[in-house]
Amino acid sequence: MNILAFLVVVFVVWVPTTRCQDLVRYNITEGQEAGIFVGNTAVDTKLFSSTSPEEFQLVRFQLFDRGNLNAAYFRVDNQSGVIRTTAVIDRESLCRNNLVCTVILDIAVWRQTVPSGSSEIFKTIRATISIEDKNDNPPEFPQKVVTLTMPENMPAPYRLYTSVATDADKTGENSDISYELESSSPIFSLQVDRNSDSGLPDLIIVVNKMLDREDTDSYYLTIVARDNGVPRLSGSVLVRIEITDANDNEPKFLQSNYSVDVMENASIMDPILTVSAVDRDINENGRVVYQLSSRSRRRRRKGYLTRPIDYETKTRFQFFVEATDRGTPPQSSAAFVVVNIVDVNDNAPRIQLTLSPEGTDVIENTPPGKFLGHFAVSDMDSGASGNVVCEIRDNNFRLENFDGQPNVYKIILAQSLDHEDIPVRQVTIRCQDRDKNPLISTKTFDVKVIDVNDNSPVFVQSAFTGVISENRPEGTYVQQMFGDSSNVLTVAAEDMDDGDNGRVSYRIQGFSNFSVDPLTGTISTLMSFDREVQDKYQFVVVAQDAGSPRLTSTATIIVNILDQNDNPPQFLQPAFNLDLRENMEPGSSVGSVAAIDKDSGPNSRMVYTIVRDEDNSRYFSVDIDTGLITSNQMFDREIRSSFMFSVEVQDPLVLSYRDVANVFVTIRDENDNDPVIVNPTPANNSITLPNNSTIGTTIIVIRARDLDAPESTRFDYFLERSDSDGLFQIMTETGGLILAREIHKDDAKRHVIVVGVSDGGVRPRTATATLFISIPSEGLQAAAVANILDEPNFLIVVIIISVTVLAVLLIVAAICIIFRRDKNRRAGRTQQRQVKDKMYQAAHWVSTQSLPLAKDSGSLSGHEVSRGSDSSSAEAKRSKKEVSFSLADDLEKDQEADADTSGSFGSVFSSQPVTTPENNNMKMLGEGRFVFVNGKTLSSTNSGHCYESSDSHLYQNTPVAETDDRLNLQIERRGEDALSESSGETGTDSGRGGSEDEVHSNRGSSMETGILLHVSLWESGARKKDQGRGLSVAEAS
Repeated sequence: MNILAFLVVVFVVWVPTTRCQDLVRYNITEGQEAGIFVGNTAVDTKLFSSTSPEEFQLVRFQLFDRGNLNAAYFRVDNQSGVIRTTAVIDRESLCRNNLVCTVILDIAVWRQTVPSGSSEIFKTIRATISIEDKNDNPPEFPQKVVTLTMPENMPAPYRLYTSVATDADKTGENSDISYELESSSPIFSLQVDRNSDSGLPDLIIVVNKMLDREDTDSYYLTIVARDNGVPRLSGSVLVRIEITDANDNEPKFLQSNYSVDVMENASIMDPILTVSAVDRDINENGRVVYQLSSRSRRRRRKGYLTRPIDYETKTRFQFFVEATDRGTPPQSSAAFVVVNIVDVNDNAPRIQLTLSPEGTDVIENTPPGKFLGHFAVSDMDSGASGNVVCEIRDNNFRLENFDGQPNVYKIILAQSLDHEDIPVRQVTIRCQDRDKNPLISTKTFDVKVIDVNDNSPVFVQSAFTGVISENRPEGTYVQQMFGDSSNVLTVAAEDMDDGDNGRVSYRIQGFSNFSVDPLTGTISTLMSFDREVQDKYQFVVVAQDAGSPRLTSTATIIVNILDQNDNPPQFLQPAFNLDLRENMEPGSSVGSVAAIDKDSGPNSRMVYTIVRDEDNSRYFSVDIDTGLITSNQMFDREIRSSFMFSVEVQDPLVLSYRDVANVFVTIRDENDNDPVIVNPTPANNSITLPNNSTIGTTIIVIRARDLDAPESTRFDYFLERSDSDGLFQIMTETGGLILAREIHKDDAKRHVIVVGVSDGGVRPRTATATLFISIPSEGLQAAAVANILDEPNFLIVVIIISVTVLAVLLIVAAICIIFRRDKNRRAGRTQQRQVKDKMYQAAHWVSTQSLPLAKDSGSLSGHEVSRGSDSSSAEAKRSKKEVSFSLADDLEKDQEADADTSGSFGSVFSSQPVTTPENNNMKMLGEGRFVFVNGKTLSSTNSGHCYESSDSHLYQNTPVAETDDRLNLQIERRGEDALSESSGETGTDSGRGGSEDEVHSNRGSSMETGILLHVSLWESGARKKDQGRGLSVAEAS
């Protein structure tokens, strides 16, 4: 009624004020998540485009949801008019079996009047939303398992009808179902027909061949139904086809003929034969009953003997047995039976016994062989039935034939007998014939075994255990516990002998605090015991018989002393030091206080309590049984770090038994406080750093504090965040923030740095602070240059670079000088080789002609250097002459003289002038300024050195600077030791002279006396030219 009234009011108010109604249609697919966009009514009705933005801001949308249950699935934005879903929409739940699923929403559009501020409905919108189907439901059969029946032997094809599957999806291919067997079978196939009456489809299982239940009584098929949607979904049903039975099989005996033997003494109604037939049908069709066939002469109950039979009267019976089932119509079959009568042994053997005149009493331990009696046996039957065998089934006795008679036997003792084993033995003689079904006869007599003392007393158990309470007086009986009850502890021993041999008495072995009654075996005390001193006693009891000789045995007695509550509890120590970590939940374990009560069992139970007259006791509790102390609240070490209280232990059975101990509880620290940075603070966190600061400058020292214990307040400082590109670094232990590198031009700005500190707890806690560091830009470039120049390493670097460059230049210069000198040396050596060749030619000429040394100043004062006879050579060796001469002419005269004398000394040197290769400004030494001495060529240079070109000797004269421009040539004649006996040149020389080795080996070949020439050269440079030349020759005659 309330809903109806509301609708009426809305209709009355709304109809006069509305101007029009717009219709919009939307389509959505089921199964989408909540909040899916459906449509924009403002846009689709052109309301948004037909109004200005200012007017549209005054429009509101409202969904009419009263009476419309489906409106709960949607919502309308009141400002934009957009429709969205509020839940996941299931088309099958929303529209049930409808093929078309639509939801109609009525939306009121309100407009606010600007002057009055009131709102009115000026339009309604009807939105029709079509819910499109989604293939989200598989085909389903009415049942998961279906059972169908059909009779066997039905002709094919046979049709079985079953229910089709249904699909909750109702549209198109989503509900179009096809069927197939999961596993193909040649026996079965599927068919779908439409019922002519109802018009609904039927699913038919077609049986394609005749089925026999006796082969297979049931079949299982899995039918799969699939729709044609995307994706394809499927469902299945298991069909069990049971084949019902028809009476198409007759009973069949397991064998067609039966034969059985029956003893003539068989009892009436004893079964003599069992026949069996099998019918493959089931139930009544396969249930078989048996009867004697009407063709038999006797119609009696099947398979039973109905009257006594006698082998001597008739030896065989023959008849038919018929088996019939209970089907409709019944079917039957028959089997032939033969019964043979078998003769039996019906006379038992007969025994006649005669015992020994001394009787059958035997003293135990009597040796074997004692005669006890004899007997004779006979059997009335003949053949094997009259042949008798006898035995005694007791190994203590045996049978022997009596004097070779086959059926007479003696009874002999086979082994010693034990009175304690069996005092009287019953001996049974057993005789039987040798028939395959023998008859048996027995005869029995007794043998009494006389006792001797051959058994010691034996305790009923090897150890006895008893109890007695402490503090009981002397003479108290020891008790033996049996559950909750007790009796006096009595030891018992048994002796298997008879009479005095079996009468037992008791005594205690050695010294003991206990006594034993010799006849009854009861145990009593000789003193009072204290369990806390000794709680268990053990001793030995001896049992002996009265026989001869007396035999004994022993047993161990264990007596446990029971406790009495005679000891108070005591704490193990007067004070206990315990600890508890702070912030632990109430009820946390602090530790245990331990006490001991020397009593045992219930007497040792102790009750722990906290002495409540102390203020600290309210913070803790103690377990009354275990002494475990727990906290009553959560503690904060920073508020209070220790507690002290007392604990009492008491015997609950004797309240005066008590003890008290003090408990000290220390609250252990937990890292539960964050460190606090005290420098910098939010009010003082800005720093101006000069731009000329050097690396390592300490900018600020970060300081922090922590309320936790000292082991948790070891701080590690770190940079949490920095925009300075490595400009700053923090010392982790001291907290010092330092300048890590040089300040560059780009660093001149305000840097924001977040510094952090962490404590040393197991789970460290941290704190951070923000620091602002400003670096001014004024004078930064000049400061940078000044810093570089002031840097102490800068001068070192400059010096190292300068020295390196100078060293490189010196090395290059040295290399150039060495290279140039080497080049000049090679050129000089080439010229020396040329001079050497010429000197060799001169030596050759000197060896054959006289030597004109000065054309203008005369000859050699009448002396000549020539090759003479052998006497002249010997003369030359014995005497020495000195010749001196000078060359006063200019070089031009020498050249003229040399030109006039073609074979003279001068002509040898006129071919090439000699110059010094090292200095082109040096003067020519002149032609012919080379002297051949013993096959060696000496040449002079402007350096004042004289080089020997053909061996390794170097002759050094006075330098040119010290010779004062003079030239002196001196020739000395060497002595006999310089002569050589070797002959002249080799015939193969080309005129250049021999090699260096040849020159050394042929020094005397061209002259009979060796000549050593020392040449000193003085040259005046550019002023004079070859003036004052002189040559002196010393010759040994």
